[in-house]
Amino acid sequence: MTISVWSGRSDIQAAGSVIEKVDDVCYLGNYLSSNGSCKKDVKVRIGKATAVFSKMRKIWKTTTLA
Repeated sequence: MTISVWSGRSDIQAAGSVIEKVDDVCYLGNYLSSNGSCKKDVKVRIGKATAVFSKMRKIWKTTTLA
């Protein structure tokens, strides 16, 4: 994969407003980085999975059958 980084300083405008340049953006639940890195996306996904697994701990540790 080839990643090219544009280092120009000209502003991008849409409908008369200047578009802010950001390093990361969340689009459809995925974090996209300006440098092509997926570190933030992976960290967010691991955090969400950890939260769900910790909520399910009570269910997994039960010893009674319903």
